[in-house]
Order: sequence, then C-alpha cells, then structure tokens
Amino acid sequence: MNPIHFKFTGWLLTALSALMVVPAMVALGYDDYETQIVHNEIPAFIISILITLITGLALLFASRGATSMKITVRDGFLMAAGGWVVVGCFSTLPYLLSGAMPSFVDAFFESMSGITTTGASVLTDLEQLPRGVMFWRCMTQWIGGMGIIGLFVAILPALGEGSHNLFRAEIPGGANFEKITPRIRETARALWSIYLGISVLEVICLVLAGMPVFDSICHAFTTVSTGGFSLHTKSIGEIDSILMQWIFIIFMLLGAINFTLHFKLIKGEGFTYWSNEEFRLFSYICGVAVTFLFIDIFFIDPIDAPFIEVVTDAFFQVATIITTTGYSSADYGLWSPFSQSILFILMFVGGCAGSTSGSVKVVRHLIASKAIFSELRSMASPREVIVTRIQGAPLAEAAIKNTFIFMTLFFALTVAGALILALLGADMKTAFSASLACISNVGPGLGAVGPALNYGHLPAISKLVLTLQMLMGRLELFGFLIFFMSAVTRRKS
Repeated sequence: MNPIHFKFTGWLLTALSALMVVPAMVALGYDDYETQIVHNEIPAFIISILITLITGLALLFASRGATSMKITVRDGFLMAAGGWVVVGCFSTLPYLLSGAMPSFVDAFFESMSGITTTGASVLTDLEQLPRGVMFWRCMTQWIGGMGIIGLFVAILPALGEGSHNLFRAEIPGGANFEKITPRIRETARALWSIYLGISVLEVICLVLAGMPVFDSICHAFTTVSTGGFSLHTKSIGEIDSILMQWIFIIFMLLGAINFTLHFKLIKGEGFTYWSNEEFRLFSYICGVAVTFLFIDIFFIDPIDAPFIEVVTDAFFQVATIITTTGYSSADYGLWSPFSQSILFILMFVGGCAGSTSGSVKVVRHLIASKAIFSELRSMASPREVIVTRIQGAPLAEAAIKNTFIFMTLFFALTVAGALILALLGADMKTAFSASLACISNVGPGLGAVGPALNYGHLPAISKLVLTLQMLMGRLELFGFLIFFMSAVTRRKS
C-alpha cells in the first residue's frame, strides 16, 4: 500500500481527535452528563480522544518518510473511501464508551448515518441523551456535510501533487463539480468558509426566532449539511413554530444548491442562480412537487390542519426529501399513496452537484434527459448533426457515459439492497424505501422505517447492509466500488 495512505489516515484521525474536544467541552459545561441511559460521558470522550489521537500519531510516525508522493486518481478514490470507513469506526467510540449505544452495530450505524449525512437512526428516546453526546451526534453530520476530506485538504498539511484527485473523490457530484479557484486547497477553503457562514447565519435566525442557543447550533449543524438529525424523537414535528420550520426550509435549500453559485454571489458576480440550468430544473421540480402535494393533502385527501400548516408541511416535506435532509414536520406515512409516491420519487432526485445533498443529483438527470432527447432527434433526423449541450457548452461523451453508468449503478444497488432486506424479513415497501433512503442519504423512508419510526428494530445484518448503502451513496458509488474492487483484487493476488 502507498505510504501516503497511512499518512493521510494519520492526519485524518489526529484532526478527528481534536474535533472530539468540542463535544467534551460541551459536556463539561452542562450538568446533565449522566442520564438514565448514559454514564461517565466525560471519561468516555477523554478515552475516545486519546485512542483516536494515539492511533493517528502512530500512523503518522509509521509514514514519516512519505512527504511528496503523487496522489493518482485511483489513490484518491482509495484514500477517500478508506478514510470514511476509518472515521466512521472511530466516531463510534463516544457512543460505545458512554453507554449510549452498547451495541457496536447500532453505534456504527448511527455514526455512519451521521458522517454520511443520512439521518437514519436507531435511537428511540433522543431526549434522554446528555448534551455532549447529542452535540457530537449532530456535529458528525456537519463535518460530513461538506466532507471530511475537504476539511482535511483545507486546513491540514498538503499531501503533495494530486490533492485535487482526493478532493474530487469525495465532493458530491465531483465529476460535474466546477473548481472555483485556481488551486484546489483554496477551493476547499472557500467552500468551507461559505459553509461555515451559512451555518452561523442559521444559528442567528433560529435564536432570533426563539430557539435556545444549544438547540440552534445543533439544528444548524444538521440543516445546512442536509443531514437531518434532530434533538427530538419526533424530529421537527416536535417544534411548534411555523417560523422556525420556514427557516429550516430556506437553509435546507441553501445547502442543496451548488456552492459555486453562492461563491459567485459573495464575490460580487451578481445573482447568477437562475442562469444555471441545474438550478432552474431543481426549482421546477420543487415547485411541481409542492403543488401536487398541496392539492392532494388539502383538497383530495385532506389532513386535519389549518391552511398555513398544510402549505408549510407541503413545502417542508418536499424540501427535506429532495435535499436529502430527512427531517419530518409531519408523519407523511399517514398521507395518501399519491403523496407518498411523490416523496418516494424525490428520493431519486436529490439536490445539485457541489452541494451537501445526496442521491443522484439534478445535474445527472439534466444530462440524461438531454442525451436521450438528442438521441431521439438523431434517430428521427439521421443526417442532422445533433450536439448535446449544457450551459451552452457541448457535453463530452465521457460525461454522458459517466452519468448513465452512475444512474444504472444507483438503481441496481438500490434494488439489490431492497432484495437483501426483503430476504431478511422486511416487507417490500419497507425494504425498497429503506434501501433507497440510505443509498440516497435521505434517512427516514416509508413503511416500518417511516418518519414516526426508526431503524432500531431491524436485524443487525440489515443494519450493516444499510450502513454500506449510506457509505456508497455518500461516496458517489464509484469511490466505494473502486475501494472494494481493489481490496478483492489484492486479496486474490
């Protein structure tokens, strides 16, 4: 194995140990660090920090000779996938050592759900968690939102030539991501600065709306990251404030928009959002989905709620599903099959490339639809030269091929996951929605894993399958599959 892999993992774990200090300080600041289900929270964080730090330093010592080795495209995929697996494992330590989740499978599921910003949970009584553990749970989503690799590239020592291959292996929609500065490290810093700024802005908005500071910070962590963890067992439905729900809607959408557009606005290039084809399609899909959902739950199969609540629920549920956040303001498992079908379809869509959202991404649907339309035109007019364009520029055949391969893999892996879950005893509605919700990083699904329920009742093997789905989805499939193929090939050789 390339020594640079060990050095990268060492720096990653060292940074993770430093981040664990924050929830440890939060635990010290509150007097609820021992509850009915959690004991010795502060010692648990101290031990977790030491284990993670010592392991990281040991890897750095072992790889001290690796100083300027080139990171190839393959290395980028392997390091990104391996890094996420390692971080997922070490992030379980506070859960395990505090007693919040004594089962490793449950702790690994919750940890991976956090860093991949999926938002699926096995916990049934969130209100019993002490502040430090709760803060760590939400913080993992914020770290994973813009990407732990992106954070590494932005703040830690450079690994040498090819760092952009590492960065692009992680960033959502990486193959279609536009570099916003000449150097990839500057790009990572710019993205994380915008990400931090939007998060702080949401905290301010929530505090002004009447939410406590601690709650505001935790919810900002899980909104801008489009993660979906909440401090309440019933998610956002527990918060009786229309104003706060609209704040969540706005910031979920901001998290799901390509951060390149935010960057251009901040740099004074004007409001360029509507000139972007992907953003326009994203807006149209949201508008149509909200309209259909509102008509169904207000006129056709009305729910017992005031007009403003119905409008808010329609907007909120469309925003939380298409952005792959996974909050719930209402139990949409009780809505009509038509409304549930709309939400199910939105799980296949996702947000924009270069955002914090998961799933297929709108840009891939845009490329696929244009490629199909161009092919149909070519078949109808064989002598006419048809060029597929996006944003006025011709689309390379490699980009079209990459898009269709990704979409084929996405659907195939979703079906495969669903069949495995069905084999393990889940009904088909639960199996398909759970598989899709995890690989698209949405979180809650339908059936027995709906918004009013969770994943805690599933067998351990099912949880591991879904954990794998989360990781594949967050790494845009290719990263994890290349990592898996490399491991299998090495083992055979």
